Amino acid sequence: RNIHERQVTLSNNSKEIIKNLKHLNLFIIPLDDNSDWYRYHNIFRTLLLKRLKEEKSFNLNKLHNKAILWFENNNFTFEALNHSLENKDLDKYCSLLSDISMETIIKGEFLFFKSLSEVLPEEIISKYPLVCICLGWANCLTHNLDIVEKYINYAENANDENISNNL
Repeated sequence: RNIHERQVTLSNNSKEIIKNLKHLNLFIIPLDDNSDWYRYHNIFRTLLLKRLKEEKSFNLNKLHNKAILWFENNNFTFEALNHSLENKDLDKYCSLLSDISMETIIKGEFLFFKSLSEVLPEEIISKYPLVCICLGWANCLTHNLDIVEKYINYAENANDENISNNL
C-alpha cells in the first residue's frame, strides 16, 4: 500500500493528511465502509482542476497518464477508461476497452459495451479486432443486424494487418 501511496501522491504521509481532513470534515468523501478509499468533494475537485489548468508548468496529460497506469495496474479499468478519455487518448481507451470486452459481453452487458464504444471513431475501433468482434455480437444481440457485418470486416482486416506486421 505504501508503494501505491507514493506513486499517486508523491508522499508517504497521505494517511495523516486524510485523517486531518476527515477530522475537520473537509472536502473528502469516503467511498467504502472501511474508509480505505476516498474522493474529493465534487466542488473541491472542480476547483483543484481549474487551478491545475491555470498553472503554466503543470502537465495535466502527464497526471492523467499516471492515473491511467495506476488504475490499470490495480484492476480499476473503468477509472482508467475515464482518465484515458479525459486525456483524449482514444487508442489507450480502445485498448482498455479491448481488455474488458469479452467479460462485458459474457455478462450480457451489450448496451453498456456499445455505450462505452460510442466515443470512438471508426478508424480507432477498426484497429482492435476483439472490440470489433464484441461490437458485432452486441449489435447482433440487440437486433442491429445491419451493422454486424461492418464489425466482422473490421475484425478480419485488423487480424490480417496484425499477421502481416508480424511476418
